[in-house]
Amino acid sequence: MACRRLDPSSFRLRGALGRLCSTFLLHLEGLRLLLRTLVDRPGSTREPGGTVKRDSGLARLFTAPVDPRRDRSIPQSLQPSPSPPEVGYVITGMLGITLSYHRQLSHRAFATPKWLEYVLAYCGALAVQGPPISWVSSHRHHHGNTDAEDDVHSPRDGFWWSHMGWLMDKDGTKVREDKKNASDISSQSYYRFLQQTYGLHCVVLPICLLYAFGGVPCVLWGFFARVVWFWHITWAVNSVSHVWGFQDWKTGDLSMNNWLVGILAFGEGWHNNHHAFERSCRHGLKWWQVDFTWYAIRTLEALGLAWNLQYPSQGRMERLAM
Repeated sequence: MACRRLDPSSFRLRGALGRLCSTFLLHLEGLRLLLRTLVDRPGSTREPGGTVKRDSGLARLFTAPVDPRRDRSIPQSLQPSPSPPEVGYVITGMLGITLSYHRQLSHRAFATPKWLEYVLAYCGALAVQGPPISWVSSHRHHHGNTDAEDDVHSPRDGFWWSHMGWLMDKDGTKVREDKKNASDISSQSYYRFLQQTYGLHCVVLPICLLYAFGGVPCVLWGFFARVVWFWHITWAVNSVSHVWGFQDWKTGDLSMNNWLVGILAFGEGWHNNHHAFERSCRHGLKWWQVDFTWYAIRTLEALGLAWNLQYPSQGRMERLAM
């Protein structure tokens, strides 16, 4: 199989986007300092040094709270966020990507009320992995051509390619331009709206809201650190879980069960299980195979918010067993 090559122009584009984000953050910092100046006025509150000051309350909205336990030797912009990135990791990573984008939208492994489906899909949009239509279409292309010539991210083209190289070469993954395989998603006006206005929802609104909540530290940890971290966790499913691990099922491809990715990716690392039974809402098929996404789906089912959960049939499991 011919090895795909990366297009150097894609790296120049990402460099320009990085400079744009830096400029945007500098403008936000200037805005925060201006607002602090406007809202901090002298008033009736006496501080220990005898200074009289009034806090209108608005300043707290634009200033990250100071934690006396923080290490003063570390610049404030690098201090941990007052809003832990782990919260966003679960909301956008598990509820948004693994539960919504992957198991519900891509594979129809379960059903929910439409309002809940849309809320969960919006959580997925916040993970900055693409709008639902594009994500679902690319994933279905992967399953339709797993580890073959038209697979958009097969490790047969190299580990780097399967991990993230495929995202940087539009010419090498032209199959992604065909989104007819996601017509069930694209036929809904809500998903078309997200497709057309995706940048607003995945970048602009989250950064502004996080900045208003906790300043630059909140943006760095709650947005950039969270997004990059889960990018690599998601990409590890495509790369690590097609190279290292073990197989329980005869799938005819390189998919592997990898326990570390299984834990970090909320159950997605049981990838050989998934390729054997694509529509199953449960990926960790054995009791010890941790699958947080499936636990969340079962919780929704217990609350009456999920139904028609799909599981592997006994006959198919017997046919594919190693």
